[in-house]
Amino acid sequence: MAQSATLSRMRAPLLAPALLLLATQSQQQSVFKEALRWYDRGLGYVQKTLKSAGSIPDNEMHLLVPAALLMSFFEAINPTLDSGFEQHILGAIILLEAKGPETFATPEFHDLFLAVRGHAVTVSLMTGKSTCLAEEKWLTVPFMYTTKSPLDRINDCLLVMMNNVSWMEDRPAGLIDPTKSTLDDQCIIRLSCLMVELDEIWSQISHWEIPRSGDNSETGQFSSGCVYTYTNAHRANSVAIHSLARLTLLLLLDRQTSPMGKGDYREMIMQASASIISAATYLSTFDIGCAYLRIITPLQIVAQRSPSNSQRDCAVHILQQWWAEKPLKGLTWKALQTISLSNKKSTLLVGD
Repeated sequence: MAQSATLSRMRAPLLAPALLLLATQSQQQSVFKEALRWYDRGLGYVQKTLKSAGSIPDNEMHLLVPAALLMSFFEAINPTLDSGFEQHILGAIILLEAKGPETFATPEFHDLFLAVRGHAVTVSLMTGKSTCLAEEKWLTVPFMYTTKSPLDRINDCLLVMMNNVSWMEDRPAGLIDPTKSTLDDQCIIRLSCLMVELDEIWSQISHWEIPRSGDNSETGQFSSGCVYTYTNAHRANSVAIHSLARLTLLLLLDRQTSPMGKGDYREMIMQASASIISAATYLSTFDIGCAYLRIITPLQIVAQRSPSNSQRDCAVHILQQWWAEKPLKGLTWKALQTISLSNKKSTLLVGD
């Protein structure tokens, strides 16, 4: 009976994003209102569950974690709150934390853990705040029965980075704001160690990125040198997330470099940005919502901090296309607004 009741309650988180996608395609207000009605029901269900997260039986975890993820997808498509997407992912993390890392080392729960973990990285970058998933036990215990993939190791680097940079602001723009105070020596050492780890990972996956000549028709006004293609969406996504980690570390370390050394970082920053733009362009040919979710923030950072005007313009162009053509108006609009605000602040700083 309890399992049957849980399945019945799961209808709301499942129907809400499904109906919202249908409403987006059909432009029918009646379907949109029905989607909101089911979202409200699902929200009540998830909120009630989180209050008693510590007493959830294992056989219900299969349903509750996907429920939180599905609710986050609703917010990514059509936000009801400015931080709605982040709140639902944080809710999913609370569910993981309540069960402990050992639970998610088992095959039946490990894929759920990986699904939440990928989006947790995105949320940490969006909020500038670390989560429990950056703790050592969460970086190791869930993987004790499996070998980490390159993407798993890249996510490790991003989680550790967000955990260690304590002065981070609430947005990626704050993370790499050149007006902020410099890093201490310990932080520089930790970031440098992460760069070594990323270099080692890249030695294993560099062949996933295939150089080709630039094509302005595909990448807007992008003309910064090498443009890349890929053999499948998974490889494109992994390269983009690796480039995100490298780009963020470079932007942080760039502040500690003497003016004579900044040229080297500039080229590496543009190279990482080129990979992100290329991967995003490649992924645009697929209908893989989760891949888009993870590439929005990398594009946002390129648009804010690449030293290349053409790269910044291209990143904005891709986000604008995704806002217009993909069912991700919530997160793409938020990214574009953040870019616009960052540009206004930069203009004010130059004016001063």
